[in-house]
Amino acid sequence: MELGFTTCKLLDLPPELLLLVLGQLDEAALCNLGCTCKDLNAIVFPYFFDKFRLTSPLHGWISCYPLPKHGLRAIRSCLSIKNINDITYNFSRDIETLMEEVQELHAIVKRLEVKDLELCLTDPDSWAKDRVATVPGTAASFFLPVLTTGEWTRLYADLLTASLTRGCKRVKLSGGHEFFNYLSKREQMVASNSVEFSRELTPRYFEESSRSESSSTAKPKRISRWIARVVSFGRKPEAPKSKLESLVLASDMLLSSTMFLDWTIQLFSWCAPTLTHLELQCHETSRETWQYFFSEIHLPSLQCFKIANGTAMIRPLGILHFLSKHPSIRTLLLLRGIQFSLPLTRMGSLPKPVLPSLEQVIAHPIYLRWLLRDKKQCPKIKEITLLPECRLRFLRSLYYDPMDRTLESILLPRSHKLGLIGFRFPPDHPGLDAWLRSHIGSSAAGGLNARSHSSRGVLPRFIHTKHLRIESIQFVDVVGSFNSQTGPSRLELIARFAGLFPNVEYLELLDIRTGADRIPPVVDAIRQHCPQVKKLKIGHASAIDIGQYRQSGSGDVVNVS
Repeated sequence: MELGFTTCKLLDLPPELLLLVLGQLDEAALCNLGCTCKDLNAIVFPYFFDKFRLTSPLHGWISCYPLPKHGLRAIRSCLSIKNINDITYNFSRDIETLMEEVQELHAIVKRLEVKDLELCLTDPDSWAKDRVATVPGTAASFFLPVLTTGEWTRLYADLLTASLTRGCKRVKLSGGHEFFNYLSKREQMVASNSVEFSRELTPRYFEESSRSESSSTAKPKRISRWIARVVSFGRKPEAPKSKLESLVLASDMLLSSTMFLDWTIQLFSWCAPTLTHLELQCHETSRETWQYFFSEIHLPSLQCFKIANGTAMIRPLGILHFLSKHPSIRTLLLLRGIQFSLPLTRMGSLPKPVLPSLEQVIAHPIYLRWLLRDKKQCPKIKEITLLPECRLRFLRSLYYDPMDRTLESILLPRSHKLGLIGFRFPPDHPGLDAWLRSHIGSSAAGGLNARSHSSRGVLPRFIHTKHLRIESIQFVDVVGSFNSQTGPSRLELIARFAGLFPNVEYLELLDIRTGADRIPPVVDAIRQHCPQVKKLKIGHASAIDIGQYRQSGSGDVVNVS
């Protein structure tokens, strides 16, 4: 008896049976099945997202850790996903997977509308450090999948070009410096150690045609399939339209080689019409590279510029020339990354930055003095924060003198426009208490220089400042021990210092931990020494309306309704 077979479409199966079939498939099979037709695409990929707990990709955002191996492919292939507002992605430690991830992300940002993108190469950096520590100076690392610096540059830059010029508005790029250095050193080692081995790394290695494995020696795995579609850097790309508004650059890799540096500068030329926020967090980049970088870029729409890294090797001359080319800047942060090498007498000879739109500035007192040395500069300035923590080689004995001079410069004629003054003190610096005493007129002002002592009357002249912020460069208590055996405590000094501003109404002490036992002494000190303050913000807690609080008999601060 002959058995009859009837063909049946997968979509004709009952839902329960179809789900049972899908449950037997692995990630790759599900992706392949979902790409066969629109109907299966609409069924398979939502099932995939639910199975591997990818949160809400159909609603424009993704949350998943760890991401399944074929997760990016599923996101790229799902036709129901029209846009993704936010992608934060940490690349894999595995080189082969890394190449695939770059290609998949490239396809995603080209097809979908991605507004916020954050790419992190921390894990590849860790992989490179571990590899160097495990097999230093040996050829063992050569038997990994081969990837040259040129190929990696083209591959990664192609992804960034697509993301930064195809609709992304806010981008943060971090990591990659250690990984790129590893690739570079491996190339140098190949070239110097073995001519014959280096021949194995010629373009012949990356041919797509299959070869017979006649030799018993295992060959490195190919990664050519991930770089096959990378465009050549030989031709100059056309300038695409960009929507990029904010860029946080925390990747020294993008400035570490001629190839990456040229692409980065080209990127800024593409994004110049729309880029309003630029933040630099690169601490391995050389002084010469910074000098070249700042001389080449021009961003006419720039409104917020920050150097937010504490060890950036940036020379004053380069950054000041850059500022002079950008009068549109409204917010300026120069955070400890500037390498001071010029004495004060030479600062005046530098080009004058015309910053007519500047409203908020956070910088070392030397820069503030230079910015405010001309009465016509910065007419709209409203907020100033002084950073005295940068140790200057030529001013070690006069550590706080630049800050006193800057406070005097601010008064002429800007005090009527200055709504906020901030101080970001160094933690536990031995001269801090003495400097505070010099301004509150304490008799224990030993070791003060004459200039500081003569400047202690400057603070009461800030009659229009209503907002005062005092913080530390690290999360330590600016207000230290509440019980001092020698003279006033740090808490009392800070409170009396704040009280010198006659009309301050809002006081922020951002580096005091907000434990229940710490708030009452702070409130008491402010009431005693700074009675004009109406609102007090401690740490990251909500502001306290001092008029609505009273101290109970137990010492706790309670709200009075």
